[in-house]
Amino acid sequence: MDDTQLIRRYVAEGSEAAFAELVERYLGLVHSAALRQVDGDFHLAKDVSQKVFILLARKAPSLTRHPALTGWLYATTHFSSRALMRGERRRRIREEGTYQMNKLLADVTSEVEWCQLRPLRSGTRRSWPKPLMKIKPILSGLASIALFFSGAAI
Repeated sequence: MDDTQLIRRYVAEGSEAAFAELVERYLGLVHSAALRQVDGDFHLAKDVSQKVFILLARKAPSLTRHPALTGWLYATTHFSSRALMRGERRRRIREEGTYQMNKLLADVTSEVEWCQLRPLRSGTRRSWPKPLMKIKPILSGLASIALFFSGAAI
């Protein structure tokens, strides 16, 4: 049976055997293409492969007249890999930013006594302590909250 017949059978009858045959035929192609496009990361390639076959199952009705399933699978693998890599890159950037912010706050709060924050809340202090200059905008908003939770008189 060719690809078009298998897709039509899957759409018309909901045949799991037909879909399994398609997966068996093209899993190697999709996985190897994904592996190349996610820089050799086996686990990401596996995620991409799963996503591609989920999309195949969802879009099967529109693919019954598609001339070349191989081309569709390859293009879908390419776009899915790019989207996954873009998401991974964004996640890493967010995590690095969070790490740097936590490190900076830990360094600054260890160097500064909470009583030094009281003037920051009211805006009366003209010169900020040097370690606080790095995060002046953040501390301006947090000073009142910090004083409240530390139990200091505001």
